[in-house]
Amino acid sequence: MNELTFWKIIEQSKEESIDFLHQVDLIINKLSSLEENRIVEFEYRFREILSKSAQYNIMGAAKVVNGYVSDDNFLYFRCRLIAEGMDLYYSIIENPDVIGRSNISDLGFRGEEMLYISDRAFIAKNKGNTNLELPRDIAFDYYNYDEGEKIEGEDWDEENLPLMYPELWKKYKESSS
Repeated sequence: MNELTFWKIIEQSKEESIDFLHQVDLIINKLSSLEENRIVEFEYRFREILSKSAQYNIMGAAKVVNGYVSDDNFLYFRCRLIAEGMDLYYSIIENPDVIGRSNISDLGFRGEEMLYISDRAFIAKNKGNTNLELPRDIAFDYYNYDEGEKIEGEDWDEENLPLMYPELWKKYKESSS
């Protein structure tokens, strides 16, 4: 599956959804109608795109939005950004402060559900059979986001976050005080 097809699935689901969890269900339904190898290809592409956001600048944005950053919430945050579609995703990678000007809802700790889309679609495709090798298992060696993920870019100091991301800080910190 090429990147444009991947993003077409994401963006179509976003346009048709009423919220993030509904969007996840729409993606699962769409994928489950495809051939098994296409579902696996979706998982590979998802991991490839996810790896592009393994950056310190995105980690800083997650810190501002969530108040802290851990391996898990950094991963879920990045997954949630993918659900917003190609243009916004790449704009945020370039400049995370874009989030402060966006209307993304449920950004906080959401996003984990994106990690299981391919498996859930694959299981649905196979009428509930979980004895098969699932897409996440197949793609594990390609890109393992659970261990040893290399974070790119320059690390940040917490006291610099308001200056680095003024729009984001205003939206998530000043409005909560």
